[in-house]
Amino acid sequence: MPALVDCVERWNAGYDVLGALGRIGCDDPRLVPALMRLLAAQGAQANPKVDTGMAFLLLGLQREKARAAAPLVIAEYHLLEGDPIAAANRRFYRGILRAIAPDLETQLPPRLPDEESGIWP
Repeated sequence: MPALVDCVERWNAGYDVLGALGRIGCDDPRLVPALMRLLAAQGAQANPKVDTGMAFLLLGLQREKARAAAPLVIAEYHLLEGDPIAAANRRFYRGILRAIAPDLETQLPPRLPDEESGIWP
């Protein structure tokens, strides 16, 4: 597991690395800060070795340990506001926010009808 977290810290965080961490159930205290640095930097530069969707999913699987990442999740949700074909993605980010900081869901607008279906863990 430490080698996989090392990969994330070096921005080699593709689907396989992040998926392995999610399936194993990583409990390394370095993981959430590494994911946050990676996702914060992704807005500035695209990196083909980074699967941002999987990185956000892995944050959600970390539950309350990833609470510090809530602003990143909220920002991603707001990027999708007004996009009529992004309902599934908005639902995804809302679910992640509920998993890591349920009390902060109030910072999102009320759920739209197209966000009602589907349950994320």
